[in-house]
Amino acid sequence: MKKLPVLLLVFGLCFALVLAGCGGQQNAQQQEPQGSGGEATEQPVNWGRFSIGSSSIGSSSYTKTVAWANYMAEKIPTFSPIIESTAGSVANVQLLESGEVQIAQTMTTIAAEGWNGEGWAEGKKHQRMRAIATLDPFALQFYCLEGKGIQSIEDINGKHVNLSKAGSGTDNWARRLFDELGIKPAKISNVNPGEANDLMRDGLLDVAGVMGSVHPSIVEMSVNNELRIFGVSGEAAAQFSAKYPELYQLTIPAGSYKGIDYAIETLGEYDVLIVDKDLPEELVYELVKHTYQGKDVMAAAYEGMSSITPESIVLAQIPLHKGAYKYYQELGIEIPDQIKPID
Repeated sequence: MKKLPVLLLVFGLCFALVLAGCGGQQNAQQQEPQGSGGEATEQPVNWGRFSIGSSSIGSSSYTKTVAWANYMAEKIPTFSPIIESTAGSVANVQLLESGEVQIAQTMTTIAAEGWNGEGWAEGKKHQRMRAIATLDPFALQFYCLEGKGIQSIEDINGKHVNLSKAGSGTDNWARRLFDELGIKPAKISNVNPGEANDLMRDGLLDVAGVMGSVHPSIVEMSVNNELRIFGVSGEAAAQFSAKYPELYQLTIPAGSYKGIDYAIETLGEYDVLIVDKDLPEELVYELVKHTYQGKDVMAAAYEGMSSITPESIVLAQIPLHKGAYKYYQELGIEIPDQIKPID
């Protein structure tokens, strides 16, 4: 089992207008209006609009994607992002493959399974995507109201649990976890984290699962409620990691959530930004450059961005886009052969 340093992650919420439709990104044009002396003046490329797959509203992925997209629009004025609320990591790979989004967030292993046609993507390869940046680790977490007799993953047996949207990283990994450990919930729901909190407050839901850093839905629920939060640890973590060694052991420190004076041991993996392979190299280079140069600015909206580093790109499990590869080459980062661009 791979171990990482303790995560010191907090979050900030921000909102974005969800618009429909996209287009124009494949036919970016360079305009050359006449200057005062009659000579052509070079203008920035008008990149156009791009649909970006995030996750359900209220999730860590949605908050992070909005922060990233807004910053990119500020730094690249002709880049117009359209934030799409989606079911999450698995769904985003599918949406990018079908051309419904051009940029998305997913998780490293989920991307690799899609690329190879394995796991959740059994029998169907998804190979339009290219990696451009690895972001923060996403930890699998479960929470419930204190006093419900639910203390650990094993106590989910016979309970009603929500696993965020079907197609999310949470749903993907939690269902595998239950299968491997023989855990049989009485009912599994797939509503967004905010709706799950409402159900829990109304006594209609026992426990909710999420995946992220310090998760917005847990923070929101902890404001007026005492919670029990737990992950995947001990023998359960060892058993699951034996089958899925690509997952990391993560620790959310004590005090990261209101009223939680204990560390939360769990498993998780890295989030990764993916783009359509046909996006222009120049644009992708600019997106990657501003992702790292602006991480501290974006951290004001999503604190997890402060921890990202270019060196973590070696954890990507699918080929890089050529524009991203150019940026990492300029930094002198040695890229493993298996993720070098293939076209």
